[in-house]
Amino acid sequence: MLGWPAYLAALAVLGLVIAFGQRFRGGIFLPGNYNPTELAKPLLVLFLAAFLGGRQKEFSTTQIGLPAPPLPSLLALGALWGAPLALFVVMGDLGQAMLMAGVLVFMLYAATRRLGWLVAGGVVLVGLGILGGYLSAHAQVRIAIWRDPFADPTGRGWQVLQGLSALYAGGMWGCGFGSGAPGSVPIVSSDFIYAAFGEEAGWVGCALMLAAFGAFCSRGWRAAANATAPFAIVFGAGLTACLATQALLNVAGVTKALPLTGVTLPFISHGGSSLVTSFCMAGLLAGISERK
Repeated sequence: MLGWPAYLAALAVLGLVIAFGQRFRGGIFLPGNYNPTELAKPLLVLFLAAFLGGRQKEFSTTQIGLPAPPLPSLLALGALWGAPLALFVVMGDLGQAMLMAGVLVFMLYAATRRLGWLVAGGVVLVGLGILGGYLSAHAQVRIAIWRDPFADPTGRGWQVLQGLSALYAGGMWGCGFGSGAPGSVPIVSSDFIYAAFGEEAGWVGCALMLAAFGAFCSRGWRAAANATAPFAIVFGAGLTACLATQALLNVAGVTKALPLTGVTLPFISHGGSSLVTSFCMAGLLAGISERK
């Protein structure tokens, strides 16, 4: 019963930001640089869990190992999930669009246990990434920075290079908490908090942080797998996938493994809506874990 209200609430939040927000650093924010779009993520995951929880048989149909759900169901899912993704694109938040597209793939797998969804979804995600790189000027800039930040070391490549320098300066053991120079990295409190942590805690500290994220996500998957209701299984898997993918995209962007996406690091990056949303999702996972 909460699926459709959650979906409409998510669209309302995104529409509100687009209608009344102001563009800043490639994104759109409400006055005071407040961005409530993070709240749309758990709402969309809730909707998708309700949608897929009652349609497991339809989306479990395969042919030669690949997904082959009924066309009306597939078109309905594409239209419903495409609407919020389109709003993210209008906002210039391509990172959140790719994040939620990836979450859809994991939730389809959780609902059906068909590996074909991971294969087909991975191919579609790569295709969407390539298409976005051709069509979006903002994405083209980020890809160019990723490929060669030294092409503009004091301009567009400055943030990436400073982040890498901070990680290098930390070395194996780091310079100690409070002894780094995080102010040298632009937007260090949100997008590049991992670089500041790496400078002060070193590579060992970074490894421990990633291990903690891995343990958290493993526990989230286990909670979803142990649930009995189809809705709880898909919902728990979606929440875990959302946090895991977000952490992966942030760390990969800071370390130059992937182009920058602008997503925050869950539980660690500064930002009210990001922190509140991350802890709300963790609380929901705890609730799913408690219900046997």
